[in-house]
Amino acid sequence: MAGRSAYNEANDLFVDENYQQALVKYNEAISLEADSSDYYIKRSNCNFKLQNLTDALEDANTAVKLTPHNANAFYRKGVVLFHLEEYESAKATFVKGHDLDRGELASQFKIWIRKCDAELKVEQDSTTTPSSADALKASAPSTTTTTTPSSTPITAAAPTPSPAAAPVQPKPPKFRHEWYQTGEYVNVNVFAKGMTKDKADIQISERELDITIHISETEDFNLSFNLCDSIVPDKSVVNFLSTKIEIKLKKVQALQWASLENTGSLNLRPYADTTGVDKHSYPSSSKKRVDWDSLSKSVDEEKPEGDAALNKLFQDIYSGGSEEQRRAMMKSYVESGGTVLSTNWEDVGKRNVEGTPPKGMEMHKWTEK
Repeated sequence: MAGRSAYNEANDLFVDENYQQALVKYNEAISLEADSSDYYIKRSNCNFKLQNLTDALEDANTAVKLTPHNANAFYRKGVVLFHLEEYESAKATFVKGHDLDRGELASQFKIWIRKCDAELKVEQDSTTTPSSADALKASAPSTTTTTTPSSTPITAAAPTPSPAAAPVQPKPPKFRHEWYQTGEYVNVNVFAKGMTKDKADIQISERELDITIHISETEDFNLSFNLCDSIVPDKSVVNFLSTKIEIKLKKVQALQWASLENTGSLNLRPYADTTGVDKHSYPSSSKKRVDWDSLSKSVDEEKPEGDAALNKLFQDIYSGGSEEQRRAMMKSYVESGGTVLSTNWEDVGKRNVEGTPPKGMEMHKWTEK
């Protein structure tokens, strides 16, 4: 295939988000092979990334004509139509694509169909209709009255009460959401209390997140995101908590997202290198710098007092003594019941060390009754 090399180069450039150069290579591939549906599908997506929606739609239509049973071609066409706000045509395109593909793209077609339904409902609700009072006024026949002299006083007719206004339908609730990220995950929280799996439908794909909360049999709340970068759906997690829905999306690349959604500009950047940062240096408005490490070291080196000082002394003598001195210390301490501590092995080694009680106290062995 003459255009395959240019097509592969274009795909590599597209993955690197170099869409302008990728478009040049897609053009080259199509000039060499004008009958390849895949080339038009890929160029349609590239034009879509560059916001060339008219060109993207033209390429998608060409792909549909070349391969009328290709669900990917219908998918690309439907997405472009949706962003052109042609929701009726977009829905019809997604329905056709869903009929062709019951596999991997099936869930995506369902998501986009729901999006179209939601936008069509908004358009329908925003259509202005005359009020009931205006309708009654327009339908009432007009009458002309003339006045004639009369000696009889004329009583004014009581005003006709206006019809009651139709009750305003309450708007469906909107749930607040927020997001934050770490090096490995993007976390999206939707603050909907008491939600369970049977009340929400969450679809996660490589570049899209769709959240649908079923409020009632006729009302749904929908959030859809075209994600900033690719994620790993199989390693992403959804948790239903008492106060929110927590969604953890596993990043493909350990890069920092500039926003949750893809804005078409530079969205990714590496995390700052913090290996050379002094983690013990704290921000301060003081002109005098405090060396917290040396302060901590000085606190650790403060001399102990009382029993602690005595115990430290014994520990230092034992650790720095010879083998005979250690044996003398152990023998004298054990035999005297903890009242004598000697380092003279020549003396201690020849006899049994008797205990020496403190002044005013008596020694008793545990065996004495």
